[in-house]
Amino acid sequence: MKHQPSELFEQYQRKLLSFIRQKVATPQDAEDILSQVFVKLLEQKDSPDNPVAWLYQVAKNAIIDHYRRRRPTAELPAELINKEQDRDQFQQFSACLKPMLQALDPPYSEALLLADIQGLKQAQVAQHLGISLSAMKSRLLRGRLQLQQLLQQCCPAQRDALNRLQFSDTNLSCKSC
Repeated sequence: MKHQPSELFEQYQRKLLSFIRQKVATPQDAEDILSQVFVKLLEQKDSPDNPVAWLYQVAKNAIIDHYRRRRPTAELPAELINKEQDRDQFQQFSACLKPMLQALDPPYSEALLLADIQGLKQAQVAQHLGISLSAMKSRLLRGRLQLQQLLQQCCPAQRDALNRLQFSDTNLSCKSC
């Protein structure tokens, strides 16, 4: 579904402004950053697949740029840096997933590898594998459930206060990791 920039602006202006105000010192800075976000939205040739996620990602990047412009050598606020640390943890955890993916039945591992790891759209993967989109969705669901069971056996995780999964080195007790 295509979203008009003006509709997105009307719908998410207050929420984005509130999000930005939590991260910057002054309301004027927040309004400037919000303006930058919507200018970038207007500059987009194609409507983003997930406009809400896109808006928040652009807002976060604009906040980071704001801090870098003010003091290029200053440290970023911890809540902005955590995302980069999360990415590093995700990459480490992804390396642990590879042997588990290989342990799945080949139709499921191939579907998960193409759709979830390589990031192809489900329709593309279905076409590549020569199956219907419905069958692809079923494979992904079944494969994810099998992978979840393997993960729970091997690497139990806990959720933090923000409901994010947390894995520690002590949790990585299986030989597959």
